[in-house]
Amino acid sequence: MANQLAIMIYIWCLSGTFASFIVWRIWLLFSDQARNWVLAAVRKRLVYSLVARRLKGSSSLSYAHLTFLLLYVAANLIALLIGLPSRKELSQRSASLFVINSIPLYLGGRTSIFVDRVLQIPLNTYYLAHRWLGRICASLAAIHVAVSLFRTNGKLDGIDSALISVLGSLALLSLLPVRRRLYEVFRVSHSWLAIALIGLIWVHIGIRQRLPAICLGIASGIWIFQQLFRIFSIAKRNRGLRAKNTTDVQYIEESSGLAQTMRLKINLRRPWKIQPGQYVYLTIPAVGRLGAGYLQAHPYFVAWATEGATNSITLLIESRRGFSRDLLLSRQTALSALIEGPYGTGLQLDEYDTVLLMANGIGICPLLLAAKCLVEAHLNKTARVRRLTLVWLLDSPGQEALAIDFLHQLLEQDAVRRILTVHLYVDNPAQGRPVAKGPIRLFRVNQTLDMSWMIETEWRAEAGNMAIAACGPPDFEYAIRQALRRTASDIRLVNLGFEPDAHRASAKLAERFVVRAAGAQPGRKSEKETEAVGRRNGEIEIIERRNERELVITNV
Repeated sequence: MANQLAIMIYIWCLSGTFASFIVWRIWLLFSDQARNWVLAAVRKRLVYSLVARRLKGSSSLSYAHLTFLLLYVAANLIALLIGLPSRKELSQRSASLFVINSIPLYLGGRTSIFVDRVLQIPLNTYYLAHRWLGRICASLAAIHVAVSLFRTNGKLDGIDSALISVLGSLALLSLLPVRRRLYEVFRVSHSWLAIALIGLIWVHIGIRQRLPAICLGIASGIWIFQQLFRIFSIAKRNRGLRAKNTTDVQYIEESSGLAQTMRLKINLRRPWKIQPGQYVYLTIPAVGRLGAGYLQAHPYFVAWATEGATNSITLLIESRRGFSRDLLLSRQTALSALIEGPYGTGLQLDEYDTVLLMANGIGICPLLLAAKCLVEAHLNKTARVRRLTLVWLLDSPGQEALAIDFLHQLLEQDAVRRILTVHLYVDNPAQGRPVAKGPIRLFRVNQTLDMSWMIETEWRAEAGNMAIAACGPPDFEYAIRQALRRTASDIRLVNLGFEPDAHRASAKLAERFVVRAAGAQPGRKSEKETEAVGRRNGEIEIIERRNERELVITNV
């Protein structure tokens, strides 16, 4: 039986190798244009199309993600059930598959250095994979426990009972409602329970069983190495493990007179090299309930940084619940912080001729630094970008104060080359006017944001390739995906799904942007769009001239 199984595995591996070689050779026969067309079609139908939108504490599930998940689940089922002779073999296989799957699982759920620095997998994709690895491991463990209980008539020793308790606690605390309501409890308990689990498994199997021992050794080694590297990195970045980075806090008041957002300028003890789209974990011991501030580490995008070797970074924080709420209520303007990071692969937008940055609310954070780096790269002639547009859909009129000075700095820096244009979509009729004329191209617009029109207009305005970087709540991101699917152009989407999910926008947010139906003209709205938002007051029209590009607001 073992020989037959080995032969079957060899046949499948050999067939897969030959099939991959044939597909690769056929792929090379296509022209570059045909290959680009195929890749664009695959991106629109598999990557940009979602099976399920992300909720608070979860990740968006695209058809590409679903395909890989189904293949992974199918591989585990085949390995578990093919040629199964007895219940004893089922118990042994489920246990072996559990320890094999624990290797990628123990790469870490918070931030994996290997995944982040080597594989460079986006954070949301890695979170999705980590959760499904955990679910598969939990299912395999449940099968192993059920079969073992059946074979032993329900008899358990102390180690087995402890293992079942730890596994059950991990599964319970990992449920989405628990992660939503008790994030801090989940984060701390999940780490300690994971350590207890791998320790109990070592006691349960011992070192006599070669395959489980090797897999557990690899998983344990990966986890220990990552923790040691993380501690070393924190100590190096902060010149110690204490919170000594001086932090200046500025509270941004909105039109109601109440502060809901904060700007933190952190003076770093050691210079960092930060790329746009990266984030850091912030710990402020002075802010926390029951004196537990040192145990809280919350991720935030870096919104601004100084040139070259960074001596200070700026974080934009919107008040939610928990840590951000405590920080707002503290009203302290000078604090000490411990910073961990930077993490994330960064936005690689230098190779695109046209770049469109689209944000909603506090999602403007990572795009500010992206615009800054692109403007500087254009001036230094190290990037291809010739057209850069930033679209910011504000949640409230007062939210503009959070980043308006940064936007003015960008436009002043770009006063000569004039590649940057900024659109602020506000929900206030009195603000539907240009902020300034001439070289400062910053406009407030009081109208519905037509995603399709904006994307197609930017695509037609400049020759070459184009990329879109988006950061906003699920509905905002989903609308951009829809608009990209409906366009005939090959446009790359970079989605920054790290924006807070508990969105504090008004109920009218969904009415402030729309996706034009396929084939509809910009001036003619579909019946569904007309019912949703009515006729727009104005349209932004971009006029291209030979020597200059200018933006005007006209009625259509």
